[in-house]
Amino acid sequence: MKAYRLSYLLWFALTLTAGCEKYDFTEDGTTRKEEEDFAPPTDAGKGTAEAPYTVEDLLSADLTKSGGACWVIGYVVGATYRTMNNAEFAPDANYSANVLLAGDSLCTSSQRCIPVELSSTSLQKKFALPHNPQGFRQCAMFYGKPARYFNVNGLRNISAGHWLWGFDIQQINPIPEEWNDTTISTARRQWR
Repeated sequence: MKAYRLSYLLWFALTLTAGCEKYDFTEDGTTRKEEEDFAPPTDAGKGTAEAPYTVEDLLSADLTKSGGACWVIGYVVGATYRTMNNAEFAPDANYSANVLLAGDSLCTSSQRCIPVELSSTSLQKKFALPHNPQGFRQCAMFYGKPARYFNVNGLRNISAGHWLWGFDIQQINPIPEEWNDTTISTARRQWR
């Protein structure tokens, strides 16, 4: 009788502890609630989630000396191995330890990209091109520290990131349009 009670109590305890675990049934390993709560940015150039730095900001300014973490937005256009000279700009890039982020979704120049270090397995599964070929040329945001990576300005110590599927960075950072002055004359023509 005691063995029966002991096994019943053990089963009951296991049932209670299993009920407290968080289960993730999404394909990419993230919770849908987390992705739904993240709003696309509305501005750029401040390093916040609402106004992230652009790739051009990291390339042109030395933000590596600031020491603080920030948000950066760009298009995932490839990956590289050991040096920027080995950059691959293809959806089937072989490297999962990093992605290359560019301000232009069609970029194929390593000089116009920043490398983003994906140091954990969970980040690699969520963002690396071998695991996410559909992310090629898609917009993403990363939260990390600007630092030298592959001897260029890059982003390291990533603690968060989000895909912005189908998002166009031009929506938050529009290219200025030239204004054309048009003169409309209201003078009447006399018909003969």
